[in-house]
Formats: sequence, C-alpha cells, structure tokens
Amino acid sequence: MFPFGAYFPGYTLSQALVGLIYGLFLYENENKKMSDGKFLIRLILSNILALVGVGVFLTGLWVHITAGKAYIAVLSARVIAQIIMIPIQVVVMFTLRKLLKPAFEKYLY
Repeated sequence: MFPFGAYFPGYTLSQALVGLIYGLFLYENENKKMSDGKFLIRLILSNILALVGVGVFLTGLWVHITAGKAYIAVLSARVIAQIIMIPIQVVVMFTLRKLLKPAFEKYLY
C-alpha cells in the first residue's frame, strides 16, 4: 500500500513473465477445448515454472539487488514458500475453472 524506495522495473518484469507463462500454458479457444486432465497437467507445469522459475530465481534476484540481502539466503526462504504455494494454487485454480466453466461457456463462447 505504501511502498518505500524508488521504482524498480524488475518486479514488473517478473509479473509480466508470470502472466505470459499462464497465458501460454492455459489458453484455450472456442475451437480447441482442453480436457480436465490436460488442463491439470498444464496448470501444474505453469505453476511450477511461474512460482519456482520466476518467483524464486528472478524475484530473489530483484530482492538481492534492491535490499542487498544475500542471494542464497533469499533463495532458500523463497524456495520453501513457493513449493508450499504450488499445490494450493493448483487446487484453487482448478476448482475455480470447474465452477466458472459453465458461465464462461454460456456468456463468452
């Protein structure tokens, strides 16, 4: 809510990459529907890539640059947090898709 310090574009780049990863993995158009199994596999892969790849390594690098913390210490703390978040996000996102899919098919397609 009330950030301190100067604007650092690295965090914006990280979040843009996360959005790109989810968009590339989970996009489906009206002509090519994904089955639940295929969606779940893509969801797991995109979460691993986004949370571990971007969330741990890139965001850890940005924290190291902006806060001056030791990179290894930042990595170890972020790895644990992101690994815990992977199953939570997969369950929430899969459940939301199942609940919202009828509304999407009715109003968007």
